[in-house]
Amino acid sequence: VKTSPLKGSPTLFEEKNEAALAVLKNTMEDFYDYFVDVTAKNRKLKKEEVLKLADGRIYSGKKAVEYKLIDELGTEKDALKWLQTKKNIDEDLEVKDISLEKKKPALEELLGAISKNMSKIFDFGTISEKYQFQGLKL
Repeated sequence: VKTSPLKGSPTLFEEKNEAALAVLKNTMEDFYDYFVDVTAKNRKLKKEEVLKLADGRIYSGKKAVEYKLIDELGTEKDALKWLQTKKNIDEDLEVKDISLEKKKPALEELLGAISKNMSKIFDFGTISEKYQFQGLKL
């Protein structure tokens, strides 16, 4: 049940909907134009220059500096020094590394470690390897 023809579209579960694809294309073009404008303004480049660069390619750090997409390359230490000198960030500010990976539940971690260690001790592989070998796939 939909409240309008474009709700939840496009989707892999329905036939191609040209109207929904047109809306999606328009939205993507809007984001692209915004990206080009913001990049040109903030990197002080002509829009035409940014349009030549914004074709989906990935640039190495060296090329990004050459094309003025970034200011310079450096280490984490260099970045912290830049923050201190250019943005007046306190040098004693604690820096924390953040992992965006979702942690497995403790029980899953424990059972995985036990399975891995048991397979090393008894040399019979993991349960999934054993059953996969017998034609079953877990």
